[in-house]
Amino acid sequence: MSYGLYDGDLKLYPSVPVFNLELMKLATYYKRKREIVNFTPRFIPERYSHFLVRQDYPAQKYLPYRKNVTYGGRAYDGWKYKPLPIEVESCPPDISIYNLVDKYMWRTQEEPKTLITMQNALHVRLSLDEENLWQNLKRQIPTDRTHNMLMLHDFDLARINGSLEMIHELLNEFLIPIRQRVGMKFPVQIESESQLIPWYQLLPSGKYYSIQYNGIPQLEWWPELISKASAPSVIKQTTLNVTANTIYEQFITQDIVCLMRTIATLRSQALNFSLIYDDNFFHDKRWLQVMKLLNLYTDHCRAVVEHRSSAKKLAYDTMYSFLARASEKDYKSFNLTKQEVIETFQFVREHNYELFTLFYENER
Repeated sequence: MSYGLYDGDLKLYPSVPVFNLELMKLATYYKRKREIVNFTPRFIPERYSHFLVRQDYPAQKYLPYRKNVTYGGRAYDGWKYKPLPIEVESCPPDISIYNLVDKYMWRTQEEPKTLITMQNALHVRLSLDEENLWQNLKRQIPTDRTHNMLMLHDFDLARINGSLEMIHELLNEFLIPIRQRVGMKFPVQIESESQLIPWYQLLPSGKYYSIQYNGIPQLEWWPELISKASAPSVIKQTTLNVTANTIYEQFITQDIVCLMRTIATLRSQALNFSLIYDDNFFHDKRWLQVMKLLNLYTDHCRAVVEHRSSAKKLAYDTMYSFLARASEKDYKSFNLTKQEVIETFQFVREHNYELFTLFYENER
């Protein structure tokens, strides 16, 4: 029989630089049974006896139903991990299946680097129930030690009991010290400042390392977080879900002031993070324009740091000065007009004067 393997995430999100662990294990499993196995970038189930689809990220439109297709992954299994048969889970991943799609991935200069990084990674799943360590998880690890990083495929590693200890154990056992970098397919979900520290101390593998903090860390925590971070990129790979674990009135009066102070403080040190929020959280939709300005302000830091000659200017750059010097071309890229910015400043002045004053100050 023949088996076609299809990575739905690779097709829908070509910028997502993560191979599918389950497809690689399925490839090993069926090759050991002397079956014909082929990875394909196209949905062509009619060419195979069995066609195996895996997809972990959401999509606006899902693949059509076919009798010979088996659909799997978080996107098809109710946003939970449904383990494969244990004999498949125990197989080491066959990374070579992705060699067949390098031309398919090479749409930008970054994607060949992505392919090489994923090919040289040690791909591992720590848990089968998303809560407890899989006791026999080392069965899936290949015998060679040529890996350049540890790539973890679990959803929300912080929720798995003993995950940090196991990560350190795997790094020490299977990667030489100079290569003990960590990446993950899904962001680690953090709920408290103290919980951030051990995750900040892991050595990140560039953009493959992702932390989501649900809330806004208190400003007094940042000196310790910065000092204990293994690299500045750890902070830059942090996303703040700023409307989590709070209520509307508290956010628009207190939390947003703390957020602005935090952005300005980190920005003065050429550091930044990303912001996400629930649009439906805001009763008055004019606050969405304020959040847009905050996002532009922190994202601008990322762009400036890439041009190191301008990085020192960040320490003196306020929200007002940032927007005042923006050109018409900049405003088009912001998808804003100067009049909208003026109206948003006036709105902030009327509804949160402390935040308004911070738009004209910097935290140094």
